[in-house]
Amino acid sequence: MLQNRDGCPLVKIACAVPTNNPEAEPQITVVVADDDISTRDAVVDMLDLLGYGAVKTASNGQEALDALKQDIPHVLLLDLMMPVLDGFGVLRELRAYKELRPGRIIVMSAHADPASQAGLQALGADVFLPKPFSLTDLETVMNAVPRP
Repeated sequence: MLQNRDGCPLVKIACAVPTNNPEAEPQITVVVADDDISTRDAVVDMLDLLGYGAVKTASNGQEALDALKQDIPHVLLLDLMMPVLDGFGVLRELRAYKELRPGRIIVMSAHADPASQAGLQALGADVFLPKPFSLTDLETVMNAVPRP
């Protein structure tokens, strides 16, 4: 099984911020699905810098669906071009099985023209985040996510 640089399995919790304070604000949970380990780790690191500690990762679309079946996150950050099952396939599956749909789907890709972006919205994507993106870009889309 692949692991991130901290030795955590990629499909398991990558970085969890424990809290012993029952009055603490609930964490927004995130699944990051990208086949490129460098990109995946960079996104997890950026999310950590932004204060999002409950992050799971997946290296392909099928792993992302498996993670959603275990626990539906508030946000799915989804790459389009992945092996096994690509981002388009994940979106089609989520349309068919609405009970698995996360609160917000953010598609991140370097390969989507404006027409494709409209098609992504028709498939259920909420936001398109073009790669490469900055910490500020990620912060902007994550700040728009409704708090639990």
